[in-house]
Amino acid sequence: MRLKRFIKNAVTAIFAYVIMLCITIFLRRCFLNYLGVEYLGYESLFANIFTIMATTEMGVSKNISYHLYKAFSEKDEKEIIYLYNIYKWIYFLIGGFILIAGIICSFFLEQFITGNTLNALLLRIIYYLQLANILRTYFLSYPRMLYTADQKENVHVLFDTVFNVSFNIIKIFSIFLFRDYIIYLILTLLGGICSDLYMFKIIRRDYKYIKSTKIKLSHIKERGLLKDIKNFIGHQLAGTVFCGTDNIIIAKILGIVYVGYFSNYIMIKNQIMSIVTRVFQPLQASIGNLVYSEDCSKRQNLYYMVNLFSFCMASFIAISVAALAQTFVTVVFGNSYVLSYLFVILLAANMFVEIIRGMQSYFRFVYGEYEKDRRFVVWASILNIILSIILSYRYKLEGILLGTLIGNLVIWYGNIRFFKEKYLKEAVISNIIKNVGLWCICIIEGVIVIQLCRPIDVSLAGFFKRLLICITVPNLCNSLIFIKSHEYNTAQIYIQAAIGTIKKKMG
Repeated sequence: MRLKRFIKNAVTAIFAYVIMLCITIFLRRCFLNYLGVEYLGYESLFANIFTIMATTEMGVSKNISYHLYKAFSEKDEKEIIYLYNIYKWIYFLIGGFILIAGIICSFFLEQFITGNTLNALLLRIIYYLQLANILRTYFLSYPRMLYTADQKENVHVLFDTVFNVSFNIIKIFSIFLFRDYIIYLILTLLGGICSDLYMFKIIRRDYKYIKSTKIKLSHIKERGLLKDIKNFIGHQLAGTVFCGTDNIIIAKILGIVYVGYFSNYIMIKNQIMSIVTRVFQPLQASIGNLVYSEDCSKRQNLYYMVNLFSFCMASFIAISVAALAQTFVTVVFGNSYVLSYLFVILLAANMFVEIIRGMQSYFRFVYGEYEKDRRFVVWASILNIILSIILSYRYKLEGILLGTLIGNLVIWYGNIRFFKEKYLKEAVISNIIKNVGLWCICIIEGVIVIQLCRPIDVSLAGFFKRLLICITVPNLCNSLIFIKSHEYNTAQIYIQAAIGTIKKKMG
């Protein structure tokens, strides 16, 4: 049943995000053509400012989620009700804090921006509309976490896809008709509110036993949530640093237009990472159930299988980004938006490490015990900020990505040390050597792919030729290298089950 749910959710997520990716790319092109790269810079900058404010979330969602996995596994409705209401109560508090902090921050917006051309009123209207959209996620979107913990994400993913596609089409028409960024932001906010309100109705139907309950501090303490949140602060800060500071540094040191150019590549990265996350996020609930219901050997086998699979996926995606990103940006947005090839290589390297870390996090966060690797994420955060600022003056955008890469590697090392206790059958140094060996394989495959792609012309047809090479070479090489391994054979069983499920649905 666990595998069937995971496959069902993964297939739904792939279908949904392929559609959303196409619409998002077309929307971005219309945005750049009719609204301009500067507005894109403001949008990305303000999103980063709100990400930093959201640090006050302190990992509440992850902590309560891994408690919910256990509650759903044991079908403990009373505990689910308490956890849901704790989640709701804390999110309302966080939303209130972000509202106050957002208003205070609005008085200092010009301090964040180099090269601002907007008047003070328009700048703040844009800011407040984006703030309202962020607040919506805290006051209206929280019930969706029930589907995630219950491995029923497919219920809301399809609805969200239909709704988002519809509103994105409306936004595209609004850009053509009005060429007004304020109208674009208003439509974004209204679309989110309508989606959330409808989801409330669906959730009440599917979880009829959920009801409002008065939450006291004792309810939070007795579940160990305060301790978990305290220990998770370092992890939350790291996530904020990696997701929420780059655009602020760029806007202040290099200028707001650079944020717009940077965000085109980050959009590509985020869309790809969203697909990876949506496909494999249901795996976290499966791992959560597995940890609480089955023996150590099964956990270890699943860990090693996922580790190999994450490498194969990470190498394929990183190599594809390195070989395709420049052609994609040129064809879709125009040659004037193309950044350096060194920037693309560093972007691909960051994505490789983040995919590996992302897969590891599904095992990592199920256990809690965040104090054991807290120092690594804190040091990674500090290194990332310091190196990004220093290197940005000399190497500009490339320096910022290099600082992020170094921070990512520090967190990855901390995860490996944690896994030694929970999953690994080998010493930390042995696992590191094994992983470095895998990375060398990825580099060799990448060099081969890039050399094969080099003679191909930069055009739409050339993009698909390069894509075919990217699909074929790294995946074929990885299959030949690992075909006899136990992990590869285990992964094949999962893949065959997935194919069988897809055929059954289509048939």
